[in-house]
Amino acid sequence: GIQAALQRTYDDLAYNVTGIYGRLPMQTVFDLTWYSVLFLPFEGRRVKGWVNSILVGDSGQGKTEMSSMLCQHYGVGARVECKNASIAGLIGGLQQLGTRWFVSWGIIPQNDRRLVLLEEAKGLQTQDIARMTDMRSSGIAELPKIEHGKANARTRLAFISNPRSQRTIGSFTYGVEAVSQVVGALEDLRRFDVALAISSDQVKSEEINRPARTTTA
Repeated sequence: GIQAALQRTYDDLAYNVTGIYGRLPMQTVFDLTWYSVLFLPFEGRRVKGWVNSILVGDSGQGKTEMSSMLCQHYGVGARVECKNASIAGLIGGLQQLGTRWFVSWGIIPQNDRRLVLLEEAKGLQTQDIARMTDMRSSGIAELPKIEHGKANARTRLAFISNPRSQRTIGSFTYGVEAVSQVVGALEDLRRFDVALAISSDQVKSEEINRPARTTTA
């Protein structure tokens, strides 16, 4: 029943919103991220509920198009092009005004309780992703510098990327190898709640290239 209901919903979104067909797993991961709750009750305590997802796939499979159209359709979510982003722009940094230093928080803490789409995540160095790991787990952004600062960062994150190398997803023995290539260390990889590898050979070309809906007079 749940599968049938999701299929009807995602068929409607594909036809009327995204124009991306045959990608139910990708749509599901995006929605798991978008609609995740902040906290979950577990054995008498509250645990992290907001989802961090990562989608790594071949070029031209609709990752960016789908996320962009959903962002516009739902009316929520911020998008960041990681090729042009710095770790200070994502987490935060210090700014000097006269003789004083002030904390300037990045886009992730600024979107506490909201969602941020990190496009072309391979544009980040693996050490930058590692610097985000504690913040993603704890929901707290911290700058232990001259001017110490803390801010809530319970932000739903969707990392979207092609593989770092020129290899296709199908050339890897397991899709998670491509995901690991983007993220780096295993301790950083395990902080993701859901990962999806998207291969160009998973959907037939005639399905991908299905004409968009047309209106008739």
